[in-house]
Amino acid sequence: MHARSQQDLSGLTRMAELPTIPQFFAGRHVFVTGASGFMGKVLVEKLLRSCPDIAKIYMLMRAKRGKSPLDRLQTITNMELFDRLKQEQPHALEKLVVVTGDAIKPGLGLWADDRRILEERVSIIFHVAASVRFDDSITYAVNMNVRGTQEVAELALKMKNLVVLLHVSTTYCNTDRKVIDEVIYPPHGDWKKSIEMVEKIDEAVLRLITPKILGGLPNTYTYTKSLAEHLIEDYSERIPAVIFRPSIVISTLDEPIKGWIDNFNGPVGLMAAGGKGIVHCFLADADITSDYVPVDIAIKSMITAAWYRGSQRTLSLGELLSRAYSFALEIPVDKPLWYPSGFVTKYNSVFQIGVIFLHLLPAIIFDTVLKIDGQKPLLINIHRRIYVANLALKYFMLNQWRFLNRRFMSLSTFLHQSDVEAFSIDIETPDLTDYFRICLIGGKKYLFKEDMSNIPKARKNIYRLYVLDRIVRVLFFILITLYVVLPFWNAALRQWLKFQDTFFSS
Repeated sequence: MHARSQQDLSGLTRMAELPTIPQFFAGRHVFVTGASGFMGKVLVEKLLRSCPDIAKIYMLMRAKRGKSPLDRLQTITNMELFDRLKQEQPHALEKLVVVTGDAIKPGLGLWADDRRILEERVSIIFHVAASVRFDDSITYAVNMNVRGTQEVAELALKMKNLVVLLHVSTTYCNTDRKVIDEVIYPPHGDWKKSIEMVEKIDEAVLRLITPKILGGLPNTYTYTKSLAEHLIEDYSERIPAVIFRPSIVISTLDEPIKGWIDNFNGPVGLMAAGGKGIVHCFLADADITSDYVPVDIAIKSMITAAWYRGSQRTLSLGELLSRAYSFALEIPVDKPLWYPSGFVTKYNSVFQIGVIFLHLLPAIIFDTVLKIDGQKPLLINIHRRIYVANLALKYFMLNQWRFLNRRFMSLSTFLHQSDVEAFSIDIETPDLTDYFRICLIGGKKYLFKEDMSNIPKARKNIYRLYVLDRIVRVLFFILITLYVVLPFWNAALRQWLKFQDTFFSS
């Protein structure tokens, strides 16, 4: 992770002159975009729990899938993530205020009265909203990640009491460099011209020239997040701003509960899919290490307007997948589709062969059985999405970067003693085996909604699948052997018979 502020560390006020973090947030009104996302949910919960005197948190939300913003808020606060908060501070949720709007719309889609309230009351903005899909069109990505950020910055300019706008970026917006420091690098494009471009040029034309627009960056996500950083840099001359660059954000390490996660993205999703017996091959360089950060550590960093790298020690992708399969035997899911096993390869041809024999053919057989039984086929569609996701991630799974964080790591010395327990980011590196075991348990509990008491029964199912897997492997090996050997055997037999006929006839 990175965090960059327009104020250098050397200019920070001494700790004794600063309020504690809860004191800083006391009585303040906070505006959060992306509050319904993974990081946004954890941010809101942490602010309410650790800053109990915060006045209000305004959450920008839109209607989605037939649910109103208020219905969506109810769904969010009913998650296990908020159980601890409800126990410790039963009335804390009353401080949440839904603001109807949409980050991709002009003016954030805000009603006039809501905009006026935000301008008059809000003093802190967390801009978390973004499209994180790698395959978005350049039009959608620019509108969401660049113009949406401009709309937030324009709103910030009109806020009478603003003290900070924290913009969430990504460490991967400069992937054309192997070593990435806590600086704003030269732009990959002009953010103003990019907005004009998507407004004036037909989307079909833009799709054709997208590779040229991206230059050395792999997709529209990294490109538009890079543009947004320069947008914030330009606005930082008029508003106090922080650019926060998290790396790959995954399950909670500790707060408010261990291993909490609400999506299948990233390495935890890969582990869960491997444990379910769905993924058996993955296109990646098994020797590279990726940069992960637990979401609760990332949120502490955001609240302290800073940056923290979750661990100096890392696991290679090959080790991660290997441990995922071993954890899947130790903590199996209730209804695995097949025995958890597989491999990582950086060779595309090997990966494609693996997809055909380990994913596609079993999926066809499985879905055919479902059709015969009168059920809706599903596995081919699941593997199609996994395949597309793997190709989208290919650039990141075959390359490695080093992220520098010297400036941020020094910030922990400025914390008040009373803030250390709740907000310290200078923590001891966790044992990664234990942490990813917690992640897999979290996936079982919070993604698959499974009961941990069923593990003994699940282990018996895994053993049965192990036996079946070995039987199928042996039969497959026999069939392949026969397919390869029989033609040579038949040819040799024909030659032998021909030799005998020739010999005896002579």
